[in-house]
Amino acid sequence: MRNPKISLKLWIAARIVPPVMALVWYHFAIQPNDSTVFNFIRFVLTVIVIGALIFLGKKRDMIDESAKAIMKKTDQICLGLFYFLSVLILVSCMLFIDNAKIIGYFVAGELVIVTAVKIILFWIYDSRGMK
Repeated sequence: MRNPKISLKLWIAARIVPPVMALVWYHFAIQPNDSTVFNFIRFVLTVIVIGALIFLGKKRDMIDESAKAIMKKTDQICLGLFYFLSVLILVSCMLFIDNAKIIGYFVAGELVIVTAVKIILFWIYDSRGMK
């Protein structure tokens, strides 16, 4: 089986698939209707997430030294963002929110936001060079 080449930016952008699919999967998982259609959609989403994770795992060798430095910088920024959003969610849940479903949406949405910010920062640093 041949190994097709993809660009580094596309590989980084593909990292948004698992968090988005997890958010959609969570939405379908909390629905009160337990029909065959919802179960099938959950199964398809699970297969897509597993496929995306396998795809991302196989393409790890395409990162060079400059991309590793950029990834380290974006990881540091996104870790701070993740902590900030986690504290914000925690405080808002303690003070205002009494529904566990909404808290789940906040947590799943937080993963999507942090991943999207990481992708955007990587694209910016990669196009301008890391400074």
